[in-house]
Amino acid sequence: MTSRSRVTIRDVAERVGVHPSTVSRVLNPATRGRITSEIVEKVTSAATELGYRPNQTARGLRTNRTRTIGVLIPDITNPLFPPIIRGIEDGLGADGYTAILGNTDNIASRESEAVSTLRARQIDGLILATARRDDPIVAECIVDGLPLVLVNRTADAD
Repeated sequence: MTSRSRVTIRDVAERVGVHPSTVSRVLNPATRGRITSEIVEKVTSAATELGYRPNQTARGLRTNRTRTIGVLIPDITNPLFPPIIRGIEDGLGADGYTAILGNTDNIASRESEAVSTLRARQIDGLILATARRDDPIVAECIVDGLPLVLVNRTADAD
């Protein structure tokens, strides 16, 4: 293994002498209880020593969830938004989610491009601060079943 290669569950399993599925169970808090405390200690120690970090892309392929939420705001320089963004990141982080922030300058085409880019990254939801009353992105998210939260406004009921 070179210093630049990523440490995998297989690497940890080889170090400890267990099957990769055992390592996976140990590293997952929901299934850790199925493994003896001795093996849990060996696996967690080996993972730490080797510098193992979960591959979120691989996990996303398996679970069809990225634990990533897109956050689009119209103007990052507006003093209204930093405390909102801080609250969003604190709330998401507490639940194991990451925010990807985008600034749209309140330009519809830029907002649309940002949403397309975020959706290509398989975001699990979108937090949108838009000043437009009839934003087509809202309707698109609803139709596509993408969870959406609007900041500082509500959507008109149809």
